[in-house]
Amino acid sequence: MKFALYGGERVEAEATLKGALCPVCDAEVIAKCGDKNIHHWAHKSNKECPHWWENETKWHRDWKNQFPEDWQEVIHISETGEKHIADIKTPNGLVVEFQHSYIKPEEILARNNFYKNIIWIVDGKRRPTDEKKFEEALKWRGWDSSRLLKDWTTFPKPVFFDFGKPLLWGVSDGFPIKLEKKNFIIDVKNGSIKRKIESLVLSEIIKTRRGRRTFASVRKRGY
Repeated sequence: MKFALYGGERVEAEATLKGALCPVCDAEVIAKCGDKNIHHWAHKSNKECPHWWENETKWHRDWKNQFPEDWQEVIHISETGEKHIADIKTPNGLVVEFQHSYIKPEEILARNNFYKNIIWIVDGKRRPTDEKKFEEALKWRGWDSSRLLKDWTTFPKPVFFDFGKPLLWGVSDGFPIKLEKKNFIIDVKNGSIKRKIESLVLSEIIKTRRGRRTFASVRKRGY
């Protein structure tokens, strides 16, 4: 967690700050300011907070820092009063979640249902063979040969895979799409990313009608 509440203000982790609170559960958090990991706040006990969380990496922080600070780690409250921290939440209500570690399908579904207007960015470099398997699936081997595709593309929300390159590969509505990372960031900032994704999907639909297959059709047919 990048921000905690200290004296009613959002602050980043500093070793000298004591008594800071989690903005979701109001439990005390402690500053982790070592030399090995990025500086962050951590609960004294993970059981105290209902927030969906994973240990934040430099990859997370680098992505968050592409956006205005007041868009980062924004509390989203449902109609029932349930609260969670969105990695990025834009003024128009779009949530962008960055996922590095493995996440259970049940939690992906829960977050999709909670945030509703959500786009995922997944770290494609976590496992050493993911990028290669993804490329093979894209070219000829089919959906089931890629763990990334199997893990993420059964859900109806856009997901992009970050392989540490300028180009992001994504899937939306069963269609492969690609977008320059810098353009993704720009489109999120100016509020046009959903329209851009719709346009990319439409382009793929047109290609499919000319004989190309979607990831979904490849999986369904088994080849």
